[in-house]
Amino acid sequence: MSRSRLVNCRVPKRAKEHGTRNAPRLLTQDTRSERSLPALIATVPDDRLLTLAHVCALLQVRKSVVYAACDYGDLEYVRFEGTVQLLPDRMRGRIRFVVATRRLAPHASGPLGGAAVHCESALRGGGNGRTLRRFGERMGHVLTAILLIGGASIVDHVLAARKARQAGDAKTWLAEGQQALAHVPDHPDLLISMARAQAANGHATDAVGLLRQAIERGAGLEVQRVQEFQALPASVELDDLSVRARRNLAAVSRAEVFAVLPDATAQPEGVEYDPATRRVFTGTTHGEILQIDPAGTVSTFVPRGGALREVLGIKVDARRRLLWAATCVYPELFSATQGKPDAGISGVIAYSLETGKLVQQAWLDERPSLHGFNDLAVARSGDVYVTDTPQNAVYRLHGGKLSLLFRHPRMSLPNGIVLAPDQRHLYVAALEGLIRFDLRTGMRQPVAVPRDAAVNSIDGLSWHEGALVGVQRSPYLARIVRIELSKDGASVVRTVTLNARSPAEYNQTTVAVGKEWLYAVASAPAIDTSETPLASAPKPQILRIPLEVATKR
Repeated sequence: MSRSRLVNCRVPKRAKEHGTRNAPRLLTQDTRSERSLPALIATVPDDRLLTLAHVCALLQVRKSVVYAACDYGDLEYVRFEGTVQLLPDRMRGRIRFVVATRRLAPHASGPLGGAAVHCESALRGGGNGRTLRRFGERMGHVLTAILLIGGASIVDHVLAARKARQAGDAKTWLAEGQQALAHVPDHPDLLISMARAQAANGHATDAVGLLRQAIERGAGLEVQRVQEFQALPASVELDDLSVRARRNLAAVSRAEVFAVLPDATAQPEGVEYDPATRRVFTGTTHGEILQIDPAGTVSTFVPRGGALREVLGIKVDARRRLLWAATCVYPELFSATQGKPDAGISGVIAYSLETGKLVQQAWLDERPSLHGFNDLAVARSGDVYVTDTPQNAVYRLHGGKLSLLFRHPRMSLPNGIVLAPDQRHLYVAALEGLIRFDLRTGMRQPVAVPRDAAVNSIDGLSWHEGALVGVQRSPYLARIVRIELSKDGASVVRTVTLNARSPAEYNQTTVAVGKEWLYAVASAPAIDTSETPLASAPKPQILRIPLEVATKR
């Protein structure tokens, strides 16, 4: 499937004065007014497609400047699938919108006749654009353009590598996996997959090197039970790695069962704690919210059949006595067809913690563009931030209205989200690791990780005493971990395992910080490193872990 990037940038004040023979058509309408959008769109040829090279030529900057501008926030990415509607949206004084009148062709470069409207303006002018500051200074009015980027996303490469492995195609497995690993070089799952692929292709030295990296980051497995590793030549180093990998498999058993949900089909996802009443809440895919009292008794807080769809993340706004829920009809991410008729509808809903009555709701329905709100964070101001996993995005609810906060090219399948106590920095968990977003400046950056740690593929994310607490569902990790940060919050100092493979049979998803306990959801059967289910059926339950083990010493 084709991938693209939505670029928001500014047209230089002198743009009208710098037309060139070979440049794409310059548009001079003032896009700051929404009333001018239809006229603006009407003037754009619908066969114009810009590649990254074209945009670099138009902006007269290098590729590195474009990429850096995207990381800084001057340019904005979006994953583009099929056709979408006109989406005017004000953000920091800028208008962003996507226009496509036809389905995108599955090509990766060059002008494609009849593909879509991909450019509303072009930039020509002086300056060499060597720095981001110069880049920003050269911007004037708003322009929006979509770049169709050649090649697949990291998720595409992962899926292709998996398919090749299952088909016994070792060369393609290695080639696709290397593309994925280039995006995420510190992911234990990918490191092990590529170690296996290297071994399958007869590259023993490379296989051992990748395996070592995964084990140093905490991955646990029985090395000698992996078919590809059985062909590796015996060595002292491989024996040592096998011992360390087996040690990483050991359970850290600190969790105990707090409550078992009566409906085995409930599929709970999010969990939250109300400090005023000491109740624990969890939402289910049946469109309900359950509450558990301090004794572990489960009852219904919000019944089925109301406004809720599938309930994922939930958060308490203790100041306003509200319980917020991220709800959606979650789409099939890796399928060309959708089995649910309303797939892609997402919303955030607030209920009174005192009465259970619906207080506020906001919905996003932009089908055929599909959304899947996942987890959320609540600011002291009352603003709500929610991850949109299918769109690789974070949305903000402010004043009762939803708007896109940011997308990031290296934020695949964002999930857990938490707001730091300074109320300035958001931490978002994605396949690549943690993204830190500055709400004041719009600056976003990956959180640096040392060689002996891994923060990839975190599901739930919470904050406790200056550190993050995350749930990692990978079968090579299968743990709840405390993530200690540097003083500036920009890097990981170390990770400490709070609970691992306990109970071994069930996946843990999200975690909430209580007064004396950490509460975690466990439900679906876990799989081991050979992809074998460890339980025959789900057992939805809430676990608790003594909070003292999560406290920094």
